[in-house]
Amino acid sequence: MSLAPAPPRPEAAATLRAALWMLGAVLAFSSMAVAGRAVSFELDTFEIMMYRSVVGFVLVLAVAWATGHARSITTRSPGLHLVRNISHFTGQNLWFYAITMIPLAQVFALDWDGYRDSVGAVVQYTHMTGRGQALTVSGQYNRLNYAGQPLLDADRFAAAVGYVTQNVSASVQGGKEETRRLAGDHYSNWFANASIGAEVPLGESLALVAGAAFDLRRYDAADPLFLVERSDERLDLQAGLKVRLTGNLFLQPRVTYTRNWSNIALYDYDRWTASAGLRFEF
Repeated sequence: MSLAPAPPRPEAAATLRAALWMLGAVLAFSSMAVAGRAVSFELDTFEIMMYRSVVGFVLVLAVAWATGHARSITTRSPGLHLVRNISHFTGQNLWFYAITMIPLAQVFALDWDGYRDSVGAVVQYTHMTGRGQALTVSGQYNRLNYAGQPLLDADRFAAAVGYVTQNVSASVQGGKEETRRLAGDHYSNWFANASIGAEVPLGESLALVAGAAFDLRRYDAADPLFLVERSDERLDLQAGLKVRLTGNLFLQPRVTYTRNWSNIALYDYDRWTASAGLRFEF
């Protein structure tokens, strides 16, 4: 005779429900971006907004009536409703227009369209040294396929050693990325990188997160445009916060700086990025 599983704790169930709602929102926004871009070649943005508003109005009323919340829809502040809807309509209209005008590299970031597929395997050995510390050794293989860019298709082999504590992690990795077509051999490269990261608690619900990484790459053949073998070194620095929203849900704003040195001016650059993400830990 087996015991029935214990019911989930209310806090855990609420956190899981919140995470599912967020995943649903991400899926809905992504689908709207894809659909808006697809129909923009035949419909004006004002037409798209008209259909979106009509369908949304009908759905909101239907859900309100079905759940018994129809009386919650009031017009106690018509002026604020008008300002809010004008602002939203303007912003949404411009957003639909923008996703048809920006470069493809940004469009796939908005619409979740990938530019590369990767299939591979990882073998890892972890040795626990006590007090929450561990030493890892791993080997990895990836088969990389680039959409519409067959010269970049490659096989990637890497080996890594890592050390992890409760608040700090560090790793060293090296390997080879070999293109599968001889005409793309100038993209083949040897690489080595080292990274370190730390998470420092500042309170019960707040932690400082920071990291640094250095990557070195040496390419196999001369670039057909610049007639030299490319050599790159890249430094990545990042800092951010980890804010606990609920028991297992965290907000993580982050700022990243990247400096890439290259003997080919086209690939020599500085880059700053700022981002914010939600992380569910279990």
